[in-house]
Amino acid sequence: MSLTPEDLQTTREEYAAGFRDLVLTKSERLTPYVRRGELLLAQLQQVAAPEELMTMPALRPHLLAAAGFSEKAAKNVRLSEEQQAALLQEFIEKTLLPAGSRFREEVVYRYLLMQGDAFGGSMRNLIGARAKRRLAEYVMAAADLAGHRVAVQLAGRKNFLPYDPQAMTAHEVRALAWTAPDGSPRLLAYDRKAPVVGQRGNNLDVLLLRSTPAALAAALHDPERYLACGELKGGIDPAGADEHWKTARAALDRVAERLPQVPTFFMGAAIEPSMAAELAARLAAGTLSRTANLGRPQQVATLANWLVQL
Repeated sequence: MSLTPEDLQTTREEYAAGFRDLVLTKSERLTPYVRRGELLLAQLQQVAAPEELMTMPALRPHLLAAAGFSEKAAKNVRLSEEQQAALLQEFIEKTLLPAGSRFREEVVYRYLLMQGDAFGGSMRNLIGARAKRRLAEYVMAAADLAGHRVAVQLAGRKNFLPYDPQAMTAHEVRALAWTAPDGSPRLLAYDRKAPVVGQRGNNLDVLLLRSTPAALAAALHDPERYLACGELKGGIDPAGADEHWKTARAALDRVAERLPQVPTFFMGAAIEPSMAAELAARLAAGTLSRTANLGRPQQVATLANWLVQL
Protein backbone atom coordinates (compact mmCIF):
# COMPACT_ATOMS: atom_id res chain seq x y z
CA MET A 1 0.00 0.00 0.00
CA SER A 2 1.54 3.31 -1.10
CA LEU A 3 0.35 6.59 0.40
CA THR A 4 2.15 9.92 0.57
CA PRO A 5 2.02 12.31 3.54
CA GLU A 6 -0.26 14.55 1.45
CA ASP A 7 -2.67 11.64 0.97
CA LEU A 8 -2.99 11.24 4.74
CA GLN A 9 -2.81 14.75 6.16
CA THR A 10 -6.14 16.18 7.32
CA THR A 11 -6.92 19.39 5.40
CA ARG A 12 -8.28 22.66 6.79
CA GLU A 13 -11.58 21.95 5.05
CA GLU A 14 -11.81 18.50 6.67
CA TYR A 15 -11.03 19.96 10.09
CA ALA A 16 -13.70 22.62 9.54
CA ALA A 17 -16.28 20.00 8.54
CA GLY A 18 -15.35 17.84 11.51
CA PHE A 19 -15.63 20.70 13.98
CA ARG A 20 -18.93 21.85 12.47
CA ASP A 21 -20.36 18.37 12.95
CA LEU A 22 -18.95 18.22 16.49
CA VAL A 23 -20.43 21.62 17.42
CA LEU A 24 -23.87 20.64 16.14
CA THR A 25 -23.72 17.36 18.05
CA LYS A 26 -22.59 19.09 21.24
CA SER A 27 -25.33 21.71 20.93
CA GLU A 28 -27.98 19.02 20.59
CA ARG A 29 -26.65 16.95 23.48
CA LEU A 30 -26.14 19.96 25.76
CA THR A 31 -29.86 20.79 25.79
CA PRO A 32 -30.82 18.28 28.57
CA TYR A 33 -28.05 19.67 30.82
CA VAL A 34 -29.32 23.23 30.29
CA ARG A 35 -32.89 22.18 31.05
CA ARG A 36 -31.77 20.53 34.31
CA GLY A 37 -30.09 23.76 35.35
CA GLU A 38 -33.22 25.77 34.55
CA LEU A 39 -35.44 23.40 36.53
CA LEU A 40 -33.03 23.40 39.47
CA LEU A 41 -33.05 27.20 39.55
CA ALA A 42 -36.86 27.21 39.44
CA GLN A 43 -36.98 24.86 42.43
CA LEU A 44 -34.47 26.94 44.33
CA GLN A 45 -36.66 30.01 43.92
CA GLN A 46 -38.90 28.46 46.57
CA VAL A 47 -36.02 28.39 49.07
CA ALA A 48 -35.71 31.46 51.30
CA ALA A 49 -32.30 30.70 52.85
CA PRO A 50 -29.41 28.26 52.23
CA GLU A 51 -30.02 26.48 55.56
CA GLU A 52 -33.39 25.24 54.28
CA LEU A 53 -31.56 23.04 51.77
CA MET A 54 -30.68 20.65 54.60
CA THR A 55 -34.37 19.71 54.82
CA MET A 56 -34.89 19.02 51.09
CA PRO A 57 -33.89 15.38 50.40
CA ALA A 58 -35.16 15.46 46.80
CA LEU A 59 -32.56 18.10 45.93
CA ARG A 60 -29.70 16.52 47.84
CA PRO A 61 -28.06 14.62 44.92
CA HIS A 62 -27.98 17.83 42.87
CA LEU A 63 -26.69 19.87 45.80
CA LEU A 64 -23.94 17.34 46.46
CA ALA A 65 -23.02 17.51 42.78
CA ALA A 66 -22.80 21.31 43.05
CA ALA A 67 -20.55 20.82 46.08
CA GLY A 68 -18.16 18.77 43.92
CA PHE A 69 -19.37 15.24 44.64
CA SER A 70 -20.00 14.08 41.07
CA GLU A 71 -22.49 11.46 39.89
CA LYS A 72 -19.55 9.21 39.02
CA ALA A 73 -18.16 9.58 42.53
CA ALA A 74 -21.59 8.89 43.97
CA LYS A 75 -21.73 5.58 42.09
CA ASN A 76 -18.32 4.48 43.35
CA VAL A 77 -18.27 5.96 46.86
CA ARG A 78 -21.29 5.21 49.01
CA LEU A 79 -21.66 8.00 51.54
CA SER A 80 -23.86 7.43 54.55
CA GLU A 81 -26.73 9.82 55.29
CA GLU A 82 -24.59 11.41 58.01
CA GLN A 83 -21.64 11.89 55.64
CA GLN A 84 -23.88 13.43 52.99
CA ALA A 85 -25.37 15.81 55.55
CA ALA A 86 -21.91 16.83 56.77
CA LEU A 87 -20.71 17.50 53.23
CA LEU A 88 -23.81 19.53 52.41
CA GLN A 89 -23.54 21.52 55.66
CA GLU A 90 -19.94 22.43 54.86
CA PHE A 91 -20.95 23.48 51.33
CA ILE A 92 -23.65 25.74 52.74
CA GLU A 93 -21.38 27.34 55.33
CA LYS A 94 -18.31 27.87 53.15
CA THR A 95 -19.89 28.61 49.78
CA LEU A 96 -23.59 29.44 49.85
CA LEU A 97 -23.86 31.67 52.93
CA PRO A 98 -21.01 33.94 51.70
CA ALA A 99 -22.86 34.26 48.36
CA GLY A 100 -25.72 36.06 50.13
CA SER A 101 -28.87 36.54 48.06
CA ARG A 102 -27.19 34.96 45.02
CA PHE A 103 -26.85 31.55 46.69
CA ARG A 104 -29.38 30.03 44.26
CA GLU A 105 -27.33 31.05 41.22
CA GLU A 106 -24.19 29.80 42.97
CA VAL A 107 -25.75 26.35 43.32
CA VAL A 108 -26.84 26.24 39.67
CA TYR A 109 -23.52 27.51 38.27
CA ARG A 110 -21.53 24.98 40.26
CA TYR A 111 -23.98 22.23 39.40
CA LEU A 112 -23.66 22.97 35.68
CA LEU A 113 -19.86 23.06 35.94
CA MET A 114 -19.88 19.56 37.39
CA GLN A 115 -22.35 18.46 34.71
CA GLY A 116 -19.93 19.88 32.15
CA ASP A 117 -17.24 17.48 33.33
CA ALA A 118 -19.64 14.59 32.85
CA PHE A 119 -20.65 15.96 29.46
CA GLY A 120 -17.02 16.12 28.35
CA GLY A 121 -16.57 12.46 29.21
CA SER A 122 -19.74 11.47 27.37
CA MET A 123 -18.60 13.43 24.29
CA ARG A 124 -15.24 11.66 24.26
CA ASN A 125 -17.10 8.36 24.44
CA LEU A 126 -19.39 9.49 21.62
CA ILE A 127 -16.46 10.45 19.38
CA GLY A 128 -14.84 7.06 19.94
CA ALA A 129 -18.14 5.26 19.32
CA ARG A 130 -18.69 7.10 16.04
CA ALA A 131 -15.22 6.16 14.80
CA LYS A 132 -15.90 2.52 15.63
CA ARG A 133 -19.24 2.65 13.85
CA ARG A 134 -17.67 4.21 10.75
CA LEU A 135 -15.08 1.44 10.45
CA ALA A 136 -17.71 -1.21 11.24
CA GLU A 137 -20.01 0.07 8.48
CA TYR A 138 -17.25 -0.16 5.89
CA VAL A 139 -16.19 -3.62 7.07
CA MET A 140 -19.78 -4.84 6.90
CA ALA A 141 -20.17 -3.39 3.41
CA ALA A 142 -16.95 -5.08 2.28
CA ALA A 143 -18.01 -8.38 3.83
CA ASP A 144 -21.45 -8.14 2.24
CA LEU A 145 -19.96 -7.54 -1.21
CA ALA A 146 -17.73 -10.56 -0.64
CA GLY A 147 -20.79 -12.68 0.14
CA HIS A 148 -20.29 -12.92 3.92
CA ARG A 149 -23.14 -12.44 6.40
CA VAL A 150 -22.06 -10.25 9.31
CA ALA A 151 -23.46 -10.31 12.83
CA VAL A 152 -23.03 -7.35 15.20
CA GLN A 153 -22.57 -7.16 18.95
CA LEU A 154 -23.61 -3.87 20.53
CA ALA A 155 -22.56 -2.46 23.89
CA GLY A 156 -24.55 -3.88 26.78
CA ARG A 157 -25.66 -6.95 24.81
CA LYS A 158 -24.18 -10.43 24.82
CA ASN A 159 -25.74 -11.74 21.63
CA PHE A 160 -24.61 -11.08 18.06
CA LEU A 161 -27.49 -9.93 15.87
CA PRO A 162 -28.00 -9.12 12.17
CA TYR A 163 -27.04 -5.64 11.03
CA ASP A 164 -29.53 -2.99 12.15
CA PRO A 165 -28.61 0.61 11.16
CA GLN A 166 -30.87 2.21 13.77
CA ALA A 167 -29.52 0.04 16.58
CA MET A 168 -25.95 0.80 15.53
CA THR A 169 -26.67 4.53 15.64
CA ALA A 170 -28.11 4.30 19.14
CA HIS A 171 -25.57 1.89 20.63
CA GLU A 172 -21.81 1.49 20.52
CA VAL A 173 -20.48 -1.34 18.37
CA ARG A 174 -18.47 -3.89 20.34
CA ALA A 175 -17.67 -6.53 17.72
CA LEU A 176 -18.45 -7.96 14.28
CA ALA A 177 -18.46 -11.65 13.32
CA TRP A 178 -18.52 -13.43 9.97
CA THR A 179 -17.23 -16.56 8.22
CA ALA A 180 -14.37 -16.46 5.71
CA PRO A 181 -14.59 -18.28 2.33
CA ASP A 182 -12.52 -21.17 3.72
CA GLY A 183 -15.11 -21.68 6.48
CA SER A 184 -12.97 -20.27 9.31
CA PRO A 185 -14.52 -17.71 11.64
CA ARG A 186 -13.61 -14.04 11.81
CA LEU A 187 -14.13 -11.68 14.72
CA LEU A 188 -13.40 -7.95 14.66
CA ALA A 189 -13.41 -6.73 18.26
CA TYR A 190 -12.96 -3.27 19.74
CA ASP A 191 -11.17 -2.23 22.93
CA ARG A 192 -9.80 -5.56 24.10
CA LYS A 193 -6.82 -6.51 26.20
CA ALA A 194 -4.35 -8.65 24.26
CA PRO A 195 -2.50 -10.78 26.86
CA VAL A 196 -0.02 -12.03 24.25
CA VAL A 197 1.26 -8.45 23.84
CA GLY A 198 2.20 -8.24 27.52
CA GLN A 199 0.73 -7.82 30.95
CA ARG A 200 0.79 -4.00 30.91
CA GLY A 201 -0.26 -1.60 28.19
CA ASN A 202 -1.89 -4.38 26.20
CA ASN A 203 -5.21 -2.73 25.43
CA LEU A 204 -5.77 -2.39 21.68
CA ASP A 205 -8.43 -0.41 19.86
CA VAL A 206 -9.13 -3.00 17.13
CA LEU A 207 -8.38 -6.70 16.86
CA LEU A 208 -9.12 -9.06 13.99
CA LEU A 209 -9.06 -12.67 15.18
CA ARG A 210 -9.64 -16.09 13.74
CA SER A 211 -12.31 -16.87 16.30
CA THR A 212 -15.99 -17.30 16.98
CA PRO A 213 -17.62 -15.03 19.57
CA ALA A 214 -17.80 -17.93 22.02
CA ALA A 215 -14.08 -18.62 21.70
CA LEU A 216 -12.94 -14.99 22.07
CA ALA A 217 -11.42 -15.39 25.55
CA ALA A 218 -9.26 -18.30 24.41
CA ALA A 219 -8.35 -16.61 21.11
CA LEU A 220 -6.99 -13.55 22.91
CA HIS A 221 -4.37 -15.81 24.56
CA ASP A 222 -3.40 -17.58 21.32
CA PRO A 223 -0.92 -15.72 19.06
CA GLU A 224 -1.89 -17.94 16.11
CA ARG A 225 -5.42 -16.55 16.15
CA TYR A 226 -4.34 -12.92 15.61
CA LEU A 227 -4.84 -11.69 12.04
CA ALA A 228 -4.42 -7.92 12.51
CA CYS A 229 -4.12 -5.32 15.27
CA GLY A 230 -4.98 -1.65 14.89
CA GLU A 231 -5.40 1.69 16.58
CA LEU A 232 -8.40 3.94 15.88
CA LYS A 233 -8.45 7.62 16.89
CA GLY A 234 -11.63 9.52 16.01
CA GLY A 235 -10.91 12.89 17.64
CA ILE A 236 -10.88 15.81 15.18
CA ASP A 237 -8.94 18.31 17.31
CA PRO A 238 -5.47 18.83 15.77
CA ALA A 239 -4.11 19.92 19.16
CA GLY A 240 -4.41 16.35 20.43
CA ALA A 241 -3.48 14.54 17.22
CA ASP A 242 0.23 14.05 17.91
CA GLU A 243 -0.44 12.85 21.46
CA HIS A 244 -3.01 10.34 20.22
CA TRP A 245 -0.52 9.11 17.63
CA LYS A 246 2.18 8.66 20.29
CA THR A 247 -0.21 6.48 22.29
CA ALA A 248 -1.19 4.50 19.18
CA ARG A 249 2.42 4.17 18.01
CA ALA A 250 3.49 2.75 21.37
CA ALA A 251 0.69 0.18 21.22
CA LEU A 252 1.52 -0.84 17.65
CA ASP A 253 5.23 -1.09 18.48
CA ARG A 254 4.42 -3.49 21.32
CA VAL A 255 2.45 -5.63 18.87
CA ALA A 256 5.36 -5.60 16.39
CA GLU A 257 7.74 -6.68 19.13
CA ARG A 258 5.62 -9.53 20.50
CA LEU A 259 3.75 -10.55 17.34
CA PRO A 260 6.02 -9.66 14.40
CA GLN A 261 3.98 -11.84 12.03
CA VAL A 262 0.75 -9.90 12.68
CA PRO A 263 -0.10 -6.95 10.38
CA THR A 264 -0.80 -3.60 12.06
CA PHE A 265 -2.83 -0.59 10.96
CA PHE A 266 -3.76 2.91 12.07
CA MET A 267 -6.84 5.04 11.37
CA GLY A 268 -7.25 8.64 12.52
CA ALA A 269 -9.46 11.64 11.87
CA ALA A 270 -6.88 14.31 12.79
CA ILE A 271 -3.57 13.65 11.03
CA GLU A 272 -1.04 16.47 11.25
CA PRO A 273 1.91 16.97 8.83
CA SER A 274 4.68 15.38 10.92
CA MET A 275 2.36 12.52 11.82
CA ALA A 276 1.41 12.01 8.16
CA ALA A 277 5.09 11.89 7.21
CA GLU A 278 5.84 9.27 9.86
CA LEU A 279 2.85 7.15 8.85
CA ALA A 280 3.90 7.23 5.19
CA ALA A 281 7.48 6.34 6.16
CA ARG A 282 6.30 3.40 8.24
CA LEU A 283 4.16 2.18 5.36
CA ALA A 284 7.11 2.39 2.98
CA ALA A 285 9.37 0.57 5.45
CA GLY A 286 6.80 -2.16 6.07
CA THR A 287 6.58 -1.48 9.82
CA LEU A 288 2.92 -0.51 9.34
CA SER A 289 0.71 -2.58 7.05
CA ARG A 290 -2.15 -0.17 6.41
CA THR A 291 -3.30 3.30 7.39
CA ALA A 292 -6.25 5.55 6.57
CA ASN A 293 -7.59 9.00 7.27
CA LEU A 294 -11.11 8.51 8.67
CA GLY A 295 -12.29 11.49 6.64
CA ARG A 296 -11.30 9.89 3.32
CA PRO A 297 -13.94 7.30 2.30
CA GLN A 298 -11.71 5.63 -0.30
CA GLN A 299 -8.94 5.05 2.23
CA VAL A 300 -11.35 3.66 4.81
CA ALA A 301 -12.94 1.41 2.18
CA THR A 302 -9.54 0.11 1.06
CA LEU A 303 -8.55 -0.71 4.63
CA ALA A 304 -11.91 -2.40 5.30
CA ASN A 305 -11.53 -4.57 2.18
CA TRP A 306 -8.07 -5.59 3.34
CA LEU A 307 -9.41 -6.63 6.77
CA VAL A 308 -12.17 -8.72 5.22
CA GLN A 309 -9.70 -10.47 2.92
CA LEU A 310 -7.31 -11.48 5.72
